[in-house]
Amino acid sequence: MSMHYHIMFDGRVIGKRMTGPARHLINLIDGLNSIAPQNKYTVIINDKSAFNYFGDKVDVVWAKSRFLSPLGYLEIPRIISKLKPDIFHNPSFSPIMPRKNIPYIITIHDLIKITQESNFFKRLFYEMAVRHACRLSDRVLTVSEYSKEEIADILHVRREHIDVIYNGIQDKFFHPVDENRLLEIKKKYNLPDKYVLYVGSHDVHKNLKGTIEAFMKAKVNMPLVLALTWDEISGYCTSSLKPDNVICIGPVPELDLPYVYKGSSLVIFMSFIEGFGLPVVEAFASGVPVVTSNVTSLPEISRGCAIEVDPRDIPAISCAIRIILSDEILRERNIKLGLERAQDFTVKKMAERVLRVYDNILGRRDV
Repeated sequence: MSMHYHIMFDGRVIGKRMTGPARHLINLIDGLNSIAPQNKYTVIINDKSAFNYFGDKVDVVWAKSRFLSPLGYLEIPRIISKLKPDIFHNPSFSPIMPRKNIPYIITIHDLIKITQESNFFKRLFYEMAVRHACRLSDRVLTVSEYSKEEIADILHVRREHIDVIYNGIQDKFFHPVDENRLLEIKKKYNLPDKYVLYVGSHDVHKNLKGTIEAFMKAKVNMPLVLALTWDEISGYCTSSLKPDNVICIGPVPELDLPYVYKGSSLVIFMSFIEGFGLPVVEAFASGVPVVTSNVTSLPEISRGCAIEVDPRDIPAISCAIRIILSDEILRERNIKLGLERAQDFTVKKMAERVLRVYDNILGRRDV
């Protein structure tokens, strides 16, 4: 049982565009509040939309600086020094560190901002700054064994200094379908009875161009639904004109998202690079089969419960889409295995493991 702690998070990653690290932090705080409500949690934010995710469960501190802006390297340490938490937990890729002797944890989901950065000077800055932050931290957390190896190899962080704690997904993804609510959501987004779904950002490494091309070649009798706007991705696609059988519904609020998943016939997630891949696990918990990539962290997370395909092999992706939509035995097998696998990724399990890290750090420091 942990003692009463004051934990502070840099929550500036949470904004109108909901990324994996932002959802990770929201889920982590939700889990920590559930298993350790005696603790005090403070979140630094800079976007009004972030208020919607916490209610009265946390203390909120307003920051002027944007995430990864130079101003933040001065502003955030001042806030930390003023409030003096027991631990400062930086939950995303940012070299922000507290001053003085405040215990410090950094979570690094992936190294995409280093490995995919085309500007040499930006890459060098990120690499040196984050390496320095890791070395000064009490612990480095990451979300997959794949990311742990990247952090060790590229940032030269000792492996024994890194803890792998898988992302957790909220309980609502595991809940049975409320058919009336499902019908309301389908009507709200004008969704058909059957559709293939993509949930995620529009970043180039998400491989949306390949995803759309493979879907078009599959020639299945249902549309592809993207939880994005076409304007966000049209620049990556062969034509600026949206195909008729691609539906863009825009960003989906967290409350609606489980039903958008549950109404789908298949989730496709063909990223070139992922530190974890939340949509794969959310689809598993929703009872929906998945076609995903066989590279980086995704096979580790999927563990054979999805069809895993080379994300650069368009014909193979098309074939996988057709097979999973037509082979009922394979569909049922993957749905069953996915539901079982999803139990490894609950918010409660994630929060318990993070809380143990807090206990260990503060216990060591008290000795």
